[in-house]
Amino acid sequence: MARWQQALLAGATGAVVLLGVGAALGPGSGGGAAEQQLSLARGVTESGRGPDDAAAGHAAAEAAEEATVTELAQEVAADKAAADEASAQSVADAAAAGQAAAAAAAQEAAEAGAEEEHTRQAEQDAALDPRFDTCTAALAQGHGHYAAGLDPEYPWYRDADSDGIVCQG
Repeated sequence: MARWQQALLAGATGAVVLLGVGAALGPGSGGGAAEQQLSLARGVTESGRGPDDAAAGHAAAEAAEEATVTELAQEVAADKAAADEASAQSVADAAAAGQAAAAAAAQEAAEAGAEEEHTRQAEQDAALDPRFDTCTAALAQGHGHYAAGLDPEYPWYRDADSDGIVCQG
């Protein structure tokens, strides 16, 4: 049995942590400073130099584990910040799209309202009597007797007696 295995059996729990972290990281996993500390601790612990070396390995393993946890926490925080930013951008894009759709709907409604008014005016104009130069000409053609506020033809002619009726026959 190797010395490091004896130290492990003797209760050097740092070796357990060290081996667990090493297995999680694996060789060349990009652990950075944490991986370097882990390699250093592994070298001390696996060299089997004795209980003092096992204690040093335990301390190094704890430092490596702490550095790894810190790096992972920073990565998680960066990923969360990126996701939050993407989510905020999506909300802003959706709001802008909603505003554009509302503006387009308002424009369509305004255009439809203007078209409806134009159609209504054209229908009303078609229902009007023809316009003559004088009431005498209108009466001669069988038109006339227009009341103020009731007939749209009223303002076309002069109300000489101001009684609210033009082209009285």
